[in-house]
Amino acid sequence: MLTRLTALALLGTLTAGLPGLSQAAPTQRDLALLQKQIVETDGQAPTLSGGETDEDNCPAYTPRSALRLLKHLPTQNMCEGYGTSLVALADINVLYLCKNDRPVANYDLSLGLFGIGKTKEGDWRTPIGTYSLAMPRPSDKFGIFMEIGYPTKEQRAKGFTGSDVGLHGPKRMLRCAGFLNVVVDWTQGCLAVASDSFIKEIAQFVKQNKVKEITILASQDGSNVISGPKTIPSLGPDPESVPRKKTTPN
Repeated sequence: MLTRLTALALLGTLTAGLPGLSQAAPTQRDLALLQKQIVETDGQAPTLSGGETDEDNCPAYTPRSALRLLKHLPTQNMCEGYGTSLVALADINVLYLCKNDRPVANYDLSLGLFGIGKTKEGDWRTPIGTYSLAMPRPSDKFGIFMEIGYPTKEQRAKGFTGSDVGLHGPKRMLRCAGFLNVVVDWTQGCLAVASDSFIKEIAQFVKQNKVKEITILASQDGSNVISGPKTIPSLGPDPESVPRKKTTPN
C-alpha cells in the first residue's frame, strides 16, 4: 500500500528532476503512483487568499505556471461556431477560451479518473456535451470552482445522475506541482487545470466576457463518440519552458 509520505517523496523526486524529464519520461508505474497520490490527497495545504497565486507560497524550486506538456494541437479552429465560450477536447485534454469564434488561449487539463461519458453519480467520469457554466466562486479544495450544469434537463429524463461537476484549479496540497497536476487524469468527473495562475486567468476571462457555456467534446473532429482508454500525448514538459528558482530580495 502506497503511503502518503512515499507518494509525496515520489512527487518531490519527479518535480526535482524536471530539467531531465523531457529526455527520460516517467514510467507507467511512476504515473500510476502519481495518479494515486493526486487522488488520495486530502487538501490540507493552506488556502490562498486575496491576489496570491500558487507561486507566491511554494517552495524555492517551483515549476513555472507556463510549463506545458508537449501536445499536437488541432490545426483547425476549434472555436468556430462556439462564439464566446469554453471548449474542451477530451482526447488531448486541452481547454480553449473562445471569443467571437476565435481561440484566445488554451490550457492543459486533467479529466475524470475513469475517462469520459458520465452518466451517474460516483462513476468518476467527465460528461460530454454542452452545458451551462456558472460564474467563478472560491473553493477551499481547489482555489476557484466554476460549476458545470450537468446533468441537463434532457439528461435527467434519460436517468443521468450526478452533481458538483465543474472546472477548477489543483488540489490545495498539490498546488505547487505545476504541470504534474495534468500529466494524468484524476478527478471525480471535473475538469482541472495545472495551477492557480491558470484558473485565475480562466476565471477572469469568464467574468469579463460573461461566458455562460462550456462544450466538452470527445474528440477533435467534434464527435461525441466515446472510444477506449486515452493515451498521454507526451509526458515531457515543453523544452522552451524552463523551471525557475524563486529569488528573495537582498
